[in-house]
Amino acid sequence: MRKIGVGIIGFGTMGERIAHLLVQRPDFQVVAAWDPSAEGAQRIEAFDRSCRRGAAEEVIAAPAELVYIASPPATHLEYLRLAAGAGKAILCEKPLAVDVEAAGATVDQLERAGVRAAVNFGFAVSPPVLALWDALRAGRIGEVRHARIEASFRAWPRPWQRAGGWLVGRREGGFVREVLSHFVFLAQRLLGALRVERSHVDFPADGVTSETAIQARLTAGAIPIEVSACVGGGEDDFNAFTVIGERGAGRTHHWYNAEIREGVSWVDLCPATPEQALTRNRAALLDHLAAMMQGGSHALPGLREALSVQSCIERLLAAGATGP
Repeated sequence: MRKIGVGIIGFGTMGERIAHLLVQRPDFQVVAAWDPSAEGAQRIEAFDRSCRRGAAEEVIAAPAELVYIASPPATHLEYLRLAAGAGKAILCEKPLAVDVEAAGATVDQLERAGVRAAVNFGFAVSPPVLALWDALRAGRIGEVRHARIEASFRAWPRPWQRAGGWLVGRREGGFVREVLSHFVFLAQRLLGALRVERSHVDFPADGVTSETAIQARLTAGAIPIEVSACVGGGEDDFNAFTVIGERGAGRTHHWYNAEIREGVSWVDLCPATPEQALTRNRAALLDHLAAMMQGGSHALPGLREALSVQSCIERLLAAGATGP
């Protein structure tokens, strides 16, 4: 089997995680990786010394068909343009960027060039989420009346996240961009184009640190979507997306679970242990990525869809700012 060569820009939590997933597949091979930090360089050395490069440009110049951009959001557009200019296919981490206007210009440019590119919103290929989508389309809960997005974190960043100050900084980090973007994507894909009706965001008084809470209302057509998230919950990482219909409800929670309620009880749509669910979702991502690389059908979101999510997220933050 011919292996798809992959170059990785950014070897933090996600870069390292995807690298280890790729080496377990017979159809992918990591051929180059770079991270600007000394710690990231050490992780690349531990992963595979032969992959280490001295700059992002060296990763893009390596014999890789696909470039995975796992660097901080403010760098994404530059690396997207460089990779596209070198004729590479691209998988980019979310959020697409933080500058909506610049992102729009880059998306226009790459679309005109016919670049193969996807953004890593895992819900797009998640088997439990796809099962929920099938249930909604089959009318099992009737017409959707409203929805809600909920999230909370014992602390931000979460304990497992390995990143520089950007993740906690207001300029490009925060849980609204890093976590709620997944659920905005999900709401958009399941329910349609989103509009920000109102938003209230709490920021620390230091003027630098990212948000600590958000209360907002979105609409998808006539469907209202209530958004509530904060730092200070009882779990490291709680999240749920619930849609309420005329005859029942459906929901995802804790990333890898999907349930439906047609009577009084919730029924798991895609049963699995937590370990099985995680493995299943990660395999689905690489299956769809391989299909994209081979010119086949896949469900990964493209740049235009990711731009719509980014635009909504930045509107939430800008409209809702209440701190200095």
